[in-house]
Amino acid sequence: MRPIKLRAHHLLCVQGYKGWGLTPEFKEFMFALSEQLKTQPDSKIEIVDGADDICGHCSELVEGKCAAPPDPGIQDAKVLRHFQFMLNTEYPAKVVADKIKSTLNPDVFKEICGGGACEQYPDNCRICDESTT
Repeated sequence: MRPIKLRAHHLLCVQGYKGWGLTPEFKEFMFALSEQLKTQPDSKIEIVDGADDICGHCSELVEGKCAAPPDPGIQDAKVLRHFQFMLNTEYPAKVVADKIKSTLNPDVFKEICGGGACEQYPDNCRICDESTT
């Protein structure tokens, strides 16, 4: 089975997915992906630079790039730094979830997703709730 390709900040999105989305198809995909990562902890995730498997279901993907402001690469860099993940590397889903759960706190969450970086922050995301349970 091929690894699930995710850009770094999407590692947080799938952990705290709460049902927001641009289209019903996007929501369905995100729920299925989030569930797969929880129920199949040995699933492999490859951290990629740029568009990933989630982006492929988003209407903001234009010519292979994210058209949603601001630049998601900024969030990706913060996630890579805070959680010490490496680009183009595969990790078991459980390793990703455990590292996020053990490291994430509201201040880190705000630094990565706040300040307009994510339109879902903080009302439509439960990542801090999920990471502390």
